[in-house]
Amino acid sequence: MYKKNIRLLKIFNFLIGFTFFAPLAIIYFSRVSGSYALGASIFGITMLASAIFEVPTGIWSDRVGRRGTIILGSWARVIAFVLYAIGLSYWWLVAGAILEGLSRSFYSGNNDAFLHDTLADEGLEGDYDEHLGKTSSAEHIAYGISGLLGGIVASFSFDYVMWLSVIPQIYMTYISYKFIKLRIRFKLDTNVYAHIREAIKLFIHNKKLRLLAITDAISFSTGEVSFQFRSAFLQSVWPLWAIGLVSTFTSIGASLSFYFSGKIIRRFGPEKVLLTRSIYGKISSLIAYGIPSI
Repeated sequence: MYKKNIRLLKIFNFLIGFTFFAPLAIIYFSRVSGSYALGASIFGITMLASAIFEVPTGIWSDRVGRRGTIILGSWARVIAFVLYAIGLSYWWLVAGAILEGLSRSFYSGNNDAFLHDTLADEGLEGDYDEHLGKTSSAEHIAYGISGLLGGIVASFSFDYVMWLSVIPQIYMTYISYKFIKLRIRFKLDTNVYAHIREAIKLFIHNKKLRLLAITDAISFSTGEVSFQFRSAFLQSVWPLWAIGLVSTFTSIGASLSFYFSGKIIRRFGPEKVLLTRSIYGKISSLIAYGIPSI
């Protein structure tokens, strides 16, 4: 059973990443909305929606089950991408962003928990890190391939890029129904408010958790802005078809690091890996974007 679920999870993650428009999203959103500011706001709305839905979907995952949560997340993502592709106005993009945020919250934590519980059913929890790295690697391989193809297709038509991005998401929804349902270990009798209260209590009293959460929030907020906006910068110096090359190169690196992450963490420890990632990320970003243009 666990082998089938892990195999399907690799395919599922690959299809999540197989998004032709991802490297060009800021360009497309800005064209539809009429400005870079409104275009960039779509990413903010997606993240805000994800944050708002995070706790309710987490409760849903614990109560209803991991497989059903994956299915709901897949449907939300398909509809979101259809709304993006229709793209008649800024508000169509906003509706898509809200649904994409909902989809992210359904997947957030749930898919990792699904992998962990799948291994736990076979007594293989100790292999979790390695399997997590390999299943996550598939998503970044897909980012690289689809990014390169998306840039080429976009040089002919953005409409083709957007609608082609919907097709893998439909197949991903089909895959979500093929997962084998896991054994239910316990039922949680809690509510959203109790969940939030417990999270706040842990945040206040656990110093290591607090520092990790703060640094992750700062790193993600600044890093995500530059990551999503980089295509707009690249468009000023590169032809449209070549923008996907950057996504391809970065995704190859990400895929390799995810694939070997389990072994690297066991060899050097999580603290050293986190520190190295932070330093390396800032230096590479400065070289790539800070030096050419403030």
